[in-house]
Amino acid sequence: MRIGYELGYAENLTKPTDLRNPDHCPSKPMTQLERLYVSTFGIPDTVKQQQAREVFSILDKLSFSSVLDIGCAQGHYSIRIARKYPDSKVKGIDISKEDLNVGRLVKRKFSLKNLAFEKRDVCVDSINEKYDLVVLLQVIEHLRDDRAALKEIRQIISNKGHLIITAPNIESQIIDWLKSYVTVEGHFREGYKLEELVQMLVNANFKIKQIRYLSGTIGQFAQKVETYLKNQSFLSFCIIISFS
Repeated sequence: MRIGYELGYAENLTKPTDLRNPDHCPSKPMTQLERLYVSTFGIPDTVKQQQAREVFSILDKLSFSSVLDIGCAQGHYSIRIARKYPDSKVKGIDISKEDLNVGRLVKRKFSLKNLAFEKRDVCVDSINEKYDLVVLLQVIEHLRDDRAALKEIRQIISNKGHLIITAPNIESQIIDWLKSYVTVEGHFREGYKLEELVQMLVNANFKIKQIRYLSGTIGQFAQKVETYLKNQSFLSFCIIISFS
């Protein structure tokens, strides 16, 4: 699986100008060579690629007809879900108009009639529709009031629906050590301990069916190394990530 490779077909694909603060910095267009790289290898992030393999292994076992991708960014999950499950209706929401425009362009290129993108903030805007499946992937740490957001999300999931949520793990001492060398700003919190996130979900009236670590310490270490390489030498990063 190469999650996000479809985005390489978008001429308006962008990247942050400051990888240490990607959520609060201007973006600039990717070059034609960078778009070719994405269309060949997918999103250049080993942890996201591993996460995608885990997420879709779960989706293959579920039954759903409507999907909400919260914090969809440029839509790599929304697009892949819409393509892989054409009988489902998929909506991706995000607060970034620029990112959503990338997703909309790819949607048109692949003629995805079962996919829609909408500018919406789950922490502010009311969502009145019900969904069989909600995905919240590496997003909750970006939300100012994460507990309130989970309670709101619980209300929009159908009776037999599911939530798939992923978040950074902060239980590793190695990651604490790496913070002094590589820190990415823009999150309201660095991540969660497993028991903390579980308790938040229980408090929001979710019934937990499955818990697993996506990548563990090694994966988090790899992500920190990737961030460092991106800042130091994008060429070196591309060469390494291509073989990971």
